[in-house]
Amino acid sequence: MGALSEIFTAGYVALAGITGFFLVFLGFLVVISDYIDGWRSRRALGDIPIVDEGSNLSPILRWNSQPYDAEAEFTRAYYKYSKNGKPFAARIQHGGYAIVLPPSACRKVRSIGHEQLSFLDALAEFADLSLHMDVTSRRVIEATHACNNETTIKNFQERLALECGKHLAPVFDPPQEQESTELKTLKSVFAAISAVATALILGPDCPEALVSEVTAGATAYNEVMIQCRILRAQYPKILKPLVWRFSRTARELRAILSRLKARLVPEIKRRIAYLEAHSTSENQAESAGSFSLLDILIQTSFKNRHLPSTPVENDKWADLLCQQALLYHFKLSRAPGTSVTFMLYRVMNHPEYATMLRDEMIAALKPSGGNWTADILQRAPKLESFNKETFRMHDISNFVGLRVAMRPVDLRSVSPPLHLKPGTMIMTPSRTVHYDAEHYVDPLTFNGLRFYDATSNTCTPRVFTTSPTYLPFSHGTGSCPARNFATQIARMLFIRLLMGYEFELANEEMPAYGLMDGTAYFPNPEVRMRVRVRGK
Repeated sequence: MGALSEIFTAGYVALAGITGFFLVFLGFLVVISDYIDGWRSRRALGDIPIVDEGSNLSPILRWNSQPYDAEAEFTRAYYKYSKNGKPFAARIQHGGYAIVLPPSACRKVRSIGHEQLSFLDALAEFADLSLHMDVTSRRVIEATHACNNETTIKNFQERLALECGKHLAPVFDPPQEQESTELKTLKSVFAAISAVATALILGPDCPEALVSEVTAGATAYNEVMIQCRILRAQYPKILKPLVWRFSRTARELRAILSRLKARLVPEIKRRIAYLEAHSTSENQAESAGSFSLLDILIQTSFKNRHLPSTPVENDKWADLLCQQALLYHFKLSRAPGTSVTFMLYRVMNHPEYATMLRDEMIAALKPSGGNWTADILQRAPKLESFNKETFRMHDISNFVGLRVAMRPVDLRSVSPPLHLKPGTMIMTPSRTVHYDAEHYVDPLTFNGLRFYDATSNTCTPRVFTTSPTYLPFSHGTGSCPARNFATQIARMLFIRLLMGYEFELANEEMPAYGLMDGTAYFPNPEVRMRVRVRGK
C-alpha cells in the first residue's frame, strides 16, 4: 500500500511539474508574441517619430513602466513636428498607432472620399466596436444628412425643448423634505441626457415603459462598452479574444445588448411594417408631435432602397437598425453630456457666468411669454459663445479626423510624401491647435465670451461652424454631420439646468476638470455638486 501511495505521489508531482512547465512556457510565448507585435507595429512606421511610452509590450505587461504624461508629450510633439510640417505617430485607444498629420497637410486629406479613407471603419477598430456593433454602414450618416432641412430642424428643436424640461426633475430634484441633494456631476448629467436622447430617437408615441427600459439599457451599454474597450486594450493581441469571451465585463456587455435587442427589435419591425403600409410615411417626422430619429433612419433606408426581400433579411435589417439606433444614442448623449458636464464645472468654479447666462435667458424668454420655443437658443448668443469656448478648451480628444486607409493612398501634401498601406490610420491635432497662441489670444485661459460679438449680439462664428483652428467636430467633408444636433442638445440641457437649479461644488476644492485616457479626454467623474431647486 505504501509503495502504491508513493507511486501516486510521484505521479502527481510529475503532473504538477509538467503543468507548471507548460504554464511558464505559455506565459513566455504570450510575452514574446506581444513584444514581436509591438516591434512590428513600430517598425511599420519607418522613420516617422513615435510619441508613446516607449515600450513594445501591452500595458498589462509593462511591469516597470514609468509615469507618462500623454498631454505634455503630445504638446511637445505638436510644436516639434506638426508646426514644422512633419508627421509623427501616437498610440490610440485600441493600443495601435495612428499617424498624426501636420495641419498643413490636412486640406488635401479632407477632400479624399470615404472609399479611400474611412472614418466609420476606423471607429469600429479603434473603439473596439466591431465585436458587438456594425458601425460601418453609412445609414446613420445618410439619416443625419436627411435631417439638415429647416422643417426637421425646427421640429427637433421643439421636441428637444419639451424633453429637456421633462427629464431633469427625476435626476436633479432633491428628495422630499430636503432642501438640497449631493450628486456626482458626470453621472447625473449622463442620466438626464440619456433619457433625452432616447426620447428623441424613439419619439413621443413610444410607450413610456419602453422609453425608460431603453434609456436604462443604453446608458449601461454606453458605460460598459467603454469599460470593455479599456480592458481589452490592456492585453496582448493573442489574449484579446479570450478577454472578449470570458471576462465579466464583456459578458455583461453582451447581456445588456441582448436585452436591448429583445425590446427594441420588435418595436423596429412594427415601425417598418407601419411605415411601409402608409403612403404618408415620409411625413411621419414632419411635426414635432411625432418627431423620431428612428423613423427618419427607417425612412432614409426606404429612400435609398436598403430594403430586405426575405424574412431572414428582414430580421438582419431590423437588427442592424437597432445597432444604429444605439450608435445614435451614444453620439447624442456622450459628447453633449461631456460638454454639459464641463460647463457645470465652469459655472461652479466661476459663479459669475451663471448670473450672466441666466440674465440672458430671462430676456430671451420674454418674447414667448416664458415658453421654451424652438428658436429660444437663437436668442442666447452668450450661451452659444460659452458653449463654444467649452468645446475649445475641453475637446474630448487630442486628435480629430481619424481615418483608416481602405486602399493604398499617396499623400504628397506631406514632406516627404507618405504612402499609406491599407489598414494605416491617420489623424490630425486638435487640442494643441486650440491651445496655440497663434490662433487664440491667451489660449490657456477660459473666456466664456471669446466668441461673442457685442456689436451684432451674435456668436461669431457659430458653435457648430468648423474651421482649421476650431476642430471639436473635425473640419471639411469629414466633419461630424450631427454637430448641429449635438450642440443644441448641450446648450438646451445646460440652460434648463441653470434656470431650474442652483449648483455649488461639494468637494472641498475643485479637482482637475478632466482626465486623460490615451488620446481621449474625459470629465473627472469624482466632481460632486450640491443641487437645490431655484426659488425654493
